[in-house]
Amino acid sequence: MRQSIQAMFMTSALSTKKGSTLTRVALHGTFVTLEHIASKGGWGPKFGPGNITQKQFKKYVEVRLSQGIQARTIQNEVSHIRRAIVGAGRSLDAHTIFSNDKLGVPKSTRIGHGIAIPIDRYLHAISLASATVAALMRLQYNMGLRMEEAIASKDSLKTWLSILKSGGSELTISAGTKGGKIRAVYIHPENREAVVIAIAAALGVTENGRSHFYPNSKNDASAKTTYGKNLSELGLAGEASSHSMRRAFAVENFLLYLKQGWNAKAGLARVSQDLGHGDGRGRWVWNNYIKHSLPPESTALLVGDKSILHNVSE
Repeated sequence: MRQSIQAMFMTSALSTKKGSTLTRVALHGTFVTLEHIASKGGWGPKFGPGNITQKQFKKYVEVRLSQGIQARTIQNEVSHIRRAIVGAGRSLDAHTIFSNDKLGVPKSTRIGHGIAIPIDRYLHAISLASATVAALMRLQYNMGLRMEEAIASKDSLKTWLSILKSGGSELTISAGTKGGKIRAVYIHPENREAVVIAIAAALGVTENGRSHFYPNSKNDASAKTTYGKNLSELGLAGEASSHSMRRAFAVENFLLYLKQGWNAKAGLARVSQDLGHGDGRGRWVWNNYIKHSLPPESTALLVGDKSILHNVSE
């Protein structure tokens, strides 16, 4: 039996490299969309990664643009399809007739516009949230965890608490990380108490025999969906989404690094590591996590460092 279009592109894309769980989920979403567009366009039963034409690929981009999909998302989807084309043995085509310019893929900027959640809005949401949602929010806000990392943190909570109570300052994040990359988050002395409280609250939710923050969820992906809905019900969507709590953590940690005497460039490298982006993405972290949320009164900490920040943000 012939594979579905989605299955053919998925198999071809994964033949180049396996990819993380998050990558596979993203690939699957793109190829389901491609199958729908191909079926609606009548591209024929033999359509696949080995014979997709430039005209068909351009049509995919045009349809996504007409649906109001953002440029960055379209760029990612085109990259997914190109990956399948390479897997089908068409590397040359992938980089020539299927280039972004040839396909009419819109350009975008890597500079984001998201802001850190204001402390009063965060505290108000915490006061209205269930114990489970409040615990996850505290982990994200005080430790800079991604949504997936907070949800998957149950087995790490006691270890983290023990490290902090014994005087340690670095907590290892291993579950739910992007691409399975393990990292260490530095907990500043000024934030130690808040982090201890956050971890204790999470333990209070997950103990008593519960196997998960959301015991009725089938898996972490299902729990993530539920948590996202819970946040939306609290008004935490858009600029005040789950990621805005990570931004608040990034701003706080950056300012504390500056107070310790680190210059802006080095401080951003440290924050990038804390967030799980590695030490080489300080410029990106500045543009996407800190730039739009830095308190005006913090400029005194940047005296003599403004040229560095100017270069970082360009």
